[in-house]
Amino acid sequence: MDERYLREKGYYHSPISLLIIIIISVFLAEALIMFILSFLHDITFHTYALLDATLLIITLSPILYFYGFRPLLIHIQERRRAEETTKIAYTELRQVFNIAADGIRLIDKESNIIRVNETFVRLSGFTKEELEGRKCYEVFPGLQCHTKRCSLRRVMSGEDYIEFEAERTRKDGVKIPCIVTAKPFRNPEGEIIGIVEDFKDITRIKMAEDGLKQSEEKLNAIISSISDYIFMLDKEFNITWANDILRQFFDCEIIGKKCYELFYTRYEPCDNQPCFVA
Repeated sequence: MDERYLREKGYYHSPISLLIIIIISVFLAEALIMFILSFLHDITFHTYALLDATLLIITLSPILYFYGFRPLLIHIQERRRAEETTKIAYTELRQVFNIAADGIRLIDKESNIIRVNETFVRLSGFTKEELEGRKCYEVFPGLQCHTKRCSLRRVMSGEDYIEFEAERTRKDGVKIPCIVTAKPFRNPEGEIIGIVEDFKDITRIKMAEDGLKQSEEKLNAIISSISDYIFMLDKEFNITWANDILRQFFDCEIIGKKCYELFYTRYEPCDNQPCFVA
């Protein structure tokens, strides 16, 4: 609970206003007590002083409680609730941070790694102790380090979102293909104090792409070795692929041409469109 909240609820008073309230309260209470005690003539000085002190305490206690101690107690209670809420939120955020599928690291303006999640630890091959406090370009480096393409340099130059594909080097020297994403890391006041880097491991995607490419190359090699003329058409009768035998026969670029123009010198599709008859 902050001062504004206490003020809105009527619990908060500034030190000066509280001092004024106490002075006025003491003055009025003491005046009232002296007025009451003025009717008692047959009492000793010690009794008079004791009664004065007792009545003053009784009179001022509610005022001190409502204007001094009660706001303090409320503030302490609300502070404890806020600390518990913050602790729970921090615990939840830390769990989400650590179980994220992508590797994440926080870097300050001086290129120091502030924090990493568990996925980044596994991805980079370093321990958390080896990572935190080190320079970002010393662990899990890439070709962008020490260049104008550096994520930290680009964010500090004004870019708000960065995404690119790059290879990063693990501790054991293995190259890891990643999609790297970087955004500004801001403090509660909104000032940029570093960057947040996200690393998505795309090793399996690259392996699948390489496997598909190899399969296509094998298939092309098999089809190209066939002595018959083989070609592929789209729905508009455009030749989209042809084997080497057919290409060599025409001795010109045939990809993109209409089949009826190439084979029959026609200006419109053949009757009944035999190429598309199953």
